[in-house]
Amino acid sequence: MVVLSSDTVVKEVLDKQSAVTNARGDHYLGHDILSGGERMLLMPNGEKWRLQKKLMQKMLNVNVAQSYEPYIVLEEKALLFDLLRNPKDFYLHTKRIRTPDFNDGKMKQFLIGLDYFTELMQTATAALVDVYPILRRAPSFILPALGKATAWHKEETEFYLGLWHQTKQSLEQGTAKPCFAVDILKCQDKEQFTDKFGAYLAGGSMEAGTDTTSNTLYGFIQAMVLFPDAQKKAQGELDRVLGNKFPEPADAKNLPYIRACVKESLRWMPTAIIGAAPHAASENFQSMGYHFPKGALLVNNVYSIHFDPKRYSDPKTFNPARFVGDDMTSHESAVQSDVSKRDHFVFGAGRRLCSGMHVADRELFAAIAGLLWAFDITPAIDEGTGEPILPDQNLYTPTVVCRPQDFVARITPRSAERAAAVEALWKEASQVLNSSGQWKEIPKGMKFTDVLA
Repeated sequence: MVVLSSDTVVKEVLDKQSAVTNARGDHYLGHDILSGGERMLLMPNGEKWRLQKKLMQKMLNVNVAQSYEPYIVLEEKALLFDLLRNPKDFYLHTKRIRTPDFNDGKMKQFLIGLDYFTELMQTATAALVDVYPILRRAPSFILPALGKATAWHKEETEFYLGLWHQTKQSLEQGTAKPCFAVDILKCQDKEQFTDKFGAYLAGGSMEAGTDTTSNTLYGFIQAMVLFPDAQKKAQGELDRVLGNKFPEPADAKNLPYIRACVKESLRWMPTAIIGAAPHAASENFQSMGYHFPKGALLVNNVYSIHFDPKRYSDPKTFNPARFVGDDMTSHESAVQSDVSKRDHFVFGAGRRLCSGMHVADRELFAAIAGLLWAFDITPAIDEGTGEPILPDQNLYTPTVVCRPQDFVARITPRSAERAAAVEALWKEASQVLNSSGQWKEIPKGMKFTDVLA
């Protein structure tokens, strides 16, 4: 295992040598058992992975991401309304994925499954069966995690296929709304992939976009508790540029400090703290005077890069000003030739660069702008001592996709007028939704992606 802990090394090894550093290591429990060979995150090189990559790039390119803005604005309004009604559950509100609320049954089942997958991936069994393949034939009473993984895969497959067939039925009936799963479905006949492949590709996109975005937003809320000066500067820009106008994606070009807050949030809370999953060398190669043997795991040490004081001055401080004037998107920044000017490394490197970054940039901008427009975020107060309760920014959850450990905060409307505006915005938005919380009609200007072109 080789740990890559500087921007230059990541550029040289994962970007410039991507032809031979694009592989995945052996993840028997995670890929073969838990995922049935279908999960995008752990997919090894080959024809199936290339098809997945092709479809992801087609469905999530910058133009398609822009077409999803009506969804993003709707969710922004829903998030603000949820926080107004129930601010203490701010972490749960950040995890909504186009469901009526965080108590939605299917959403809870999805999130429980995602946590269970992560938990099993981090067991000692997962590591042992990769290092000692003979253990894969051990009975389940010796390695119970293997039995649990087999049982969970069956349950997960039923869940994802259920959503897939539900979407297929709505498409056949003409009631489907534009979305990623619909676009994948429309490619099935041409590309000749199975229902399970499509269901896991759609499910994998939810997995990739749910924890990462919500955890980054959770980290941003913590940053606002700890660094009130940054909050004041951001709110000052919103008030100066927009006044009482609700922020929308089209306003991004006029809000450089809010855009910088997005970049700093992705740097300061590196949710893919050591990369989503290690790369692996598909053959022997040389780089920077070192020999990398075939099969070596290559870990993108995102945390080390993001908190390198030579790269970011005073890295523990949440300071969006460091990115003011950087107008590149996450994708533009990741693929530029000068790695010293790359904003952050959360979305990976090389040929496994995250396809969803165009959507993530827009989601985070909308959520951060909306939060600061509507609310003040301050420390919770200890009822006994009257002192503010400040979270420890160095404490993360011990998970592959991490977030700050649970903390408390006060989220209060900036004024009675802003609280009323949040209620009015959601009342107006909800009038076009049906009883399931979905659009009655496709919003004006939004259309199905022409995926077959």
